[in-house]
Amino acid sequence: IASRHNRPPNVDWRIGHTYSFLGAMHALGADTRATLAEALIRGRRGEIEPSTARRAVARILDGNLRTLERFQHTLRQISAPIASAATVSWYDPASGVDLYAYATCGAAAKEWGVRDVDIRGCVEGNVDTVNGLHFRRQARWPVPPGAERVSEGVYRVGDDRYRVQLGHDWGFLGNFDSAGAAALVHAGGWERLRHARRSLEAHTLRQLTEGATVDLSGCYVLLRRIASGTSFPTAFAVRKHRVPFAPFDGPHDAYFVSRRRGREIPYGTELLNAHVQRLERELTWWDPRDRSRGLCAQRLVARDGNQQYHGYQYQLVRRDGDAAAVDGADASLVQLWRRTAVPAPVAPAVPPPPADWAQC
Repeated sequence: IASRHNRPPNVDWRIGHTYSFLGAMHALGADTRATLAEALIRGRRGEIEPSTARRAVARILDGNLRTLERFQHTLRQISAPIASAATVSWYDPASGVDLYAYATCGAAAKEWGVRDVDIRGCVEGNVDTVNGLHFRRQARWPVPPGAERVSEGVYRVGDDRYRVQLGHDWGFLGNFDSAGAAALVHAGGWERLRHARRSLEAHTLRQLTEGATVDLSGCYVLLRRIASGTSFPTAFAVRKHRVPFAPFDGPHDAYFVSRRRGREIPYGTELLNAHVQRLERELTWWDPRDRSRGLCAQRLVARDGNQQYHGYQYQLVRRDGDAAAVDGADASLVQLWRRTAVPAPVAPAVPPPPADWAQC
């Protein structure tokens, strides 16, 4: 049943999950075990659709949420989201405890073999349950009051029940039967997070190399990471000041700015006649998870003789009342083009990963 065959590589499956599930099945009783095994075997053989088998399991284990939780850990095809916000919670209505997190109604529907419109109706309060299960809309995932911290990211939330959490209010990965199994899931989650962070960072640096305006979410996470003390990307210059500009070959240039870690442009090599116009705030974007932090993209316009330059400086900002003040972080980014038409930055359609992952 719990074969890793064709299982997506980012799904954290461990033999301990299967051990817990089989132990729970042993306590169900012979009739329930036989009915459950028949549904699973028929689904495996293709006699019934996988979605039908999953709906049947939920009905067979009617009300036994702990065993159903173990079943999902064993056969799950999609892991809880880590780099994007989870918005849907499967939960226990009796205790209010979260059982699992899903990125969308569609993701929850796929796991449980139901229609996404049914999940949406449940989270919007139009129906109480979907195939006997309860779902709700949820944007933040705080550790429950009274939870006991056992190790990094692992909390005891009941007898033989351990919650895994990557951040203080995000990255909920489920509940498990032992602290050891929970710790392994937590370690696996952080490894997935590191891979996602490296992928986003590589995408942002590729945009800089190719002269495309950077995605604000990727730029925000990259600058937050650098501001936390990590090194600047080695392929780009780090200068003490935004201006003067240094001559560059090709149609575009990109460099970081840091008064403490940057270098001065060698005397005599700067574009002496370049004049930067007054900075104009093109776009200020706020992190949906932390409305006090954001990123400001400011337009740069300069001339050097007959040559015209256009660009943007990206700076971390903090909310100061109704206005934005430049963050004290000693890291910003400049993109510059030798042309008149420069594409404007666009705010991301989805929230960026939690800035906490800059530490991973």
